[in-house]
Amino acid sequence: MRRPHPLTTLTLFLLTLLASAFEPSGADLFARLDKTVLTPPGGLSELLMAHFPSTPATHNKRPANEVPIDCVGIAIDPRVQTKPQDFEVYNVKYEDCRTEWIFCRHISSEISISEAASLFGRIPVGARQFVRHFVVFPHAVSDFAAFASNYTNLSIFGDVSLASLFHELGHILDGGKAFMDGQLVASKEWKNAVDRDGHVSDPYANTNLQEALAQIIVIICLDLTLRPG
Repeated sequence: MRRPHPLTTLTLFLLTLLASAFEPSGADLFARLDKTVLTPPGGLSELLMAHFPSTPATHNKRPANEVPIDCVGIAIDPRVQTKPQDFEVYNVKYEDCRTEWIFCRHISSEISISEAASLFGRIPVGARQFVRHFVVFPHAVSDFAAFASNYTNLSIFGDVSLASLFHELGHILDGGKAFMDGQLVASKEWKNAVDRDGHVSDPYANTNLQEALAQIIVIICLDLTLRPG
């Protein structure tokens, strides 16, 4: 059995022990930030690709009539232009976990089920466990690169970058209470931390407090992996 990746649930929790109270209003959460952008040399996706190897996996196809209700809901989401009948459904089993994941793959997706399993397998198991279903669409059915739904399911559209994948994972981790009993993004400590810092990691992080948090989780993943010791 492979050794667990250092990015475990416990490690993620320790990163946010400082968060406790809930204070920012809805307006604060969605207010645009105006900070200087710092982008790591080489780009985030390249660094993630180099330092987050994929965990080997096996897969088997499920009967055509076994499309999970969550995948049905995503297929008919207004942001997606497709239908549930276009899904192939698979059980995917990784070497580092006894529990299988369910993948819903659109039949016209640019990436195969093996490629999808390899991509999702780059997420460390301690974080991967917060994702219920991995949903794979062709690029043409949406204007999105990826999105998280219900803080549980992770959908991608086409050959998505690892930076986008880990960013949406960040939303799922926070929504799934991986860090605290509630959402870190809604804590006054997170807002105060952002207010004190004059920088964000990339232009999209300037969108609002939610996107800034999702993007900083990408940076944390890299920091935990690259930090000596």
